[in-house]
Amino acid sequence: MPVILMVATALAIPLSLPAQAADPAPPKDAAQGWSSRPEKNPAMPSEVPAEDRAETPGARYETSEDTAFTTSGDGTGFHLLVADEAKGYGWKTAATLREDGFDADTWIGSACLTASGDHAAVAYAPRTFTNRPELMVRGAFTAVVNLHSGTA
Repeated sequence: MPVILMVATALAIPLSLPAQAADPAPPKDAAQGWSSRPEKNPAMPSEVPAEDRAETPGARYETSEDTAFTTSGDGTGFHLLVADEAKGYGWKTAATLREDGFDADTWIGSACLTASGDHAAVAYAPRTFTNRPELMVRGAFTAVVNLHSGTA
């Protein structure tokens, strides 16, 4: 008799109710939704603190022309980021590349710098392009980006 009771109970649960799960909340430090200037956290500085710059990057950091460069992709676009030694390596977004008409969960790409370091040659696309062989080997958008002005 216990088996019949369990089946009857399972059948009594309405199957037409929608899921009641809350939307997932992104982590506090997620790329999407960042304000233009994140909160200062002394435990995780966004740049080398001014009082430490003479020791950490070096005594002549203020006249340095060195710039670090990287890329990052998320649902809002493919981001080109730069950080100048003279400014304590504080990262800033030089440009964000994306194309209208594509519903992309993440933008991916690759970039390289010109010899001057003033421009980046970029190939970028929605991540879903990797799901189709013809797009994976030949599908991407391209741009040459001025890293100082952000123009493509």
